[in-house]
Amino acid sequence: MIEFQEKVLEHVRAGRSFALATIVSSQGSTPRKVGARMLVHPDGRSEFTLGGGPFEALVIEDAREALRTGRS
Repeated sequence: MIEFQEKVLEHVRAGRSFALATIVSSQGSTPRKVGARMLVHPDGRSEFTLGGGPFEALVIEDAREALRTGRS
């Protein structure tokens, strides 16, 4: 948890844009649980993980769109 918060603070202090994705609910067997978080940069790079795979790829696409449009 501390590592994640330190990374967020590093990006904020440097004035970098990023989106924060958080799992807020899940059903069945999932690789990560509620509260898992990931940072997504405008170029699609990510830090940390929501579990990988197709779901994470969709989250990255949505995060990049949010960064482009300024909407959550």
